[in-house]
Amino acid sequence: MPDKNKMMKFISIRILITGAACLFLNPEVNSQDIHFSQYWMTPLVQNPAHAGSEENMRTILNYRDQWKSIGTPYRTINASFDMALSKLANKTGFWAGGIQVFNDKAGESEMGQIQANLHFAYHVNIGEYSTLGAGLMAGYTQRTLNYDGLKWGSQFDGYSYNSTLPAGLPSGTDQIGYADLGAGLLWKYKKGERYMTGNDQRQATLGFSVFHPHKPDYSFNDSEDKLNMKMVVHGDLLIGIPNTNFSVLPGFIYYSQGKLNQLNAGAQFRYLLKQESTYTGFESGKALSLGAHFRAKDAFIASILMELGPLHVGVSYDFNVSALENASSGRGGYEIGLKYMIDNPLRKGSARRY
Repeated sequence: MPDKNKMMKFISIRILITGAACLFLNPEVNSQDIHFSQYWMTPLVQNPAHAGSEENMRTILNYRDQWKSIGTPYRTINASFDMALSKLANKTGFWAGGIQVFNDKAGESEMGQIQANLHFAYHVNIGEYSTLGAGLMAGYTQRTLNYDGLKWGSQFDGYSYNSTLPAGLPSGTDQIGYADLGAGLLWKYKKGERYMTGNDQRQATLGFSVFHPHKPDYSFNDSEDKLNMKMVVHGDLLIGIPNTNFSVLPGFIYYSQGKLNQLNAGAQFRYLLKQESTYTGFESGKALSLGAHFRAKDAFIASILMELGPLHVGVSYDFNVSALENASSGRGGYEIGLKYMIDNPLRKGSARRY
């Protein structure tokens, strides 16, 4: 007869099994897409209309490591490149394009996802200081699942976990693939002087995007589990404090996917260390930003962004405040983002946006 401690261990294993089953078999839980805390460093993840929105040639790399404190971590890598494709002489607007690839691997099951996307957008000049862009995304996803790393209740022999006992479930690696789609709109506004002598700049963006409108089947078995459509609303401001080196950058992003929703809101506080040379552009500007954001019912996010001319380096850390806090001890995960921009030869003479 098992003692009380062994029975408690058995109950704990059963709880973990139930959680795993919910994660893998319940489409309402498993259909949530990847996310990054530094959403301002993942423009194409948020909205296809972001393609070319900076006009310059923009390359971005992102890495996220989450839940290392409670088990096998979830790791996500994202890479993207985008640029404007039309010459400055086109006064009505400009075409833009981009490519994005991400890889995600989650937990003991090594549930993996590799997706490659193409992005196309057109940005219309709707005023002296603003543009309205529309974008489309088309891509392909491959998902994999390794059953061999999981533990099941049927492998508890009454005293302890015994890996030699049959799990009664599939073994080995399973994989599926499907085409994916997305679309979005993006409004941008920019006015004012960004240099130390003025710093009265005002910038704003507001966007809306939709992903998986066709609800592709992503089931690993014969059942038909549809990937829920995801809707994203996002916006941010840059408000320069005149005749100072300081700017404030409040922003938010909201996701809705099936029964799941997520709100991330906060602000960054930017200090201009060195301005770009006004006329030649040979002297690169430098700035430092500190940020504080809150992901509702989940995490407090502290971030730092260093702007070193065309290179931007962002680092953030999630402090877990959800019901998982007792297990994680408040440790969520860290993120690193790198952005590098160079002048676009097709937009020669356009204003730098570093």
